[in-house]
Amino acid sequence: MQRSISYADAGVSIDNANRAVAKIREYAKSTFNERTLTDIGSFGGMFSAMFPDMTEPILVASADGVGTKLKLAFETGIHNTVGADLVNHCVNDILVQGAKPLFFLDYFATGKLEPDVTAAVVEGMARACRIMTELLMQRLLYTNSFTAFRTVCTEILPD
Repeated sequence: MQRSISYADAGVSIDNANRAVAKIREYAKSTFNERTLTDIGSFGGMFSAMFPDMTEPILVASADGVGTKLKLAFETGIHNTVGADLVNHCVNDILVQGAKPLFFLDYFATGKLEPDVTAAVVEGMARACRIMTELLMQRLLYTNSFTAFRTVCTEILPD
C-alpha cells in the first residue's frame, strides 16, 4: 500500500501559510473599494468589470518581476521595498500604454514561507497601491491571488 504524501512532506507549512494570510489581510484590505468582489485567500482576485463611462473598454494587464533586487532584499533583510517596486513596475507598464491601472494581482513564490517576510513584501505592495491611488486619483487594488512554494532558483533566493 502506498503512503499518501502531505503538504508537510513536501516542505509546505499550512500553519505558516495561515499565519502569513493573517498578517497580510489588513494590508490588502486597505486597498479595496466597492469594485472588489473577493477577499484575500481566494484562488483568484475578482474585480467588477462594469465600465459605465466607457463604450469599448479594453483591459490592459501587466506581470513583472523584481529580478536581482530580491538578492539585495535578502542580503539587507529589507523586503517591503521589493513589494513596492513590483507594483510600480506593473503600473508603469500599464501607464505607458495609455491605460488606467485598476488592480494589482500578485504571485508570491518562496522556498520556505516565512510569515514576517511575506507580510513585509505585501505591506510594500499595498503601500505602493495606496500611493498610486493618490497619484492617479483612482483606486489601485491589491488582490492576492496565489502563493507558491518554489523548489528551484535557490542560488538567487536563499531559504
